[in-house]
Amino acid sequence: MANVQAVLSKSESGDSSVRFFQVFKGIAHTTCRWGTIPVVKVAQLDKIINFPTELDLPWGFIRQRYGITSLGGNLISNFHCNMDHARGKVAYAINESMPEPIPSAEYYFTYAFTEPERKALPVYYHLVQSIGCYEMGQKQACIEHLQGVSVHLKSVFQIYYEYIVESKDPRHVFTAYIQGFHGWAAGELINDEYVEYDGSSGAHLVLFNALDYFLGLEPFFHEQDFIKYFSYSQRRFMASIKAHAFRPAAEQADNTGLVQQFEKIAKQLRVSFHETFIIS
Repeated sequence: MANVQAVLSKSESGDSSVRFFQVFKGIAHTTCRWGTIPVVKVAQLDKIINFPTELDLPWGFIRQRYGITSLGGNLISNFHCNMDHARGKVAYAINESMPEPIPSAEYYFTYAFTEPERKALPVYYHLVQSIGCYEMGQKQACIEHLQGVSVHLKSVFQIYYEYIVESKDPRHVFTAYIQGFHGWAAGELINDEYVEYDGSSGAHLVLFNALDYFLGLEPFFHEQDFIKYFSYSQRRFMASIKAHAFRPAAEQADNTGLVQQFEKIAKQLRVSFHETFIIS
């Protein structure tokens, strides 16, 4: 543990001999290993969990480095860093020794939480470009980038249509063996006040929060919750989208072309979430 702390301290101080990203990605990846122990109903009654030093020490560095406060982690630590896309598997599976369809359901669920953000890169590109074009008065180019958002959102939502379905994630498996591990909450005492952190949630996806801000909608989280679950860089990106969102201005100017594209994007969100999470 002393050696681990020494390496982490070097990376925090900017020591060029330490490959910073690899160190922290490895920590986030391996701290999920405790998940091989099932979380049962009795364990969920505990409000404060005394984790061993082997987990507490590196996780403190992770929280400080990425600017999150949650003891339960977030989608980056619990899903993205634990998904081995090259080999097409969950690196440290919760249900590794369980019979099918439990391991497969865990993989499909993890894939459905991580792949949308990978598919969302073109969406982010068109969001940013549409803002730039609008501010420069390039209305037609702005419309084309909004159309690009709609096009690429289809491939994002296709992930949910294909993987969040009964055939891949049976409800009895999902609830009993997967959701409970990621969804339960615990907390800590800060200045003698109990602060609770939720488990990982689809609400932690940057894409849908960024789209809410872009469309001028109220976010799901309160402001303090973003600090719990989103890194510095993610919060800066979403704050920038919010600051430069131009839907109200386009509506006030009665710019029909832009307004129609915003309505199309909003409709995609409503329809896709209804079909994916209600019907399936």
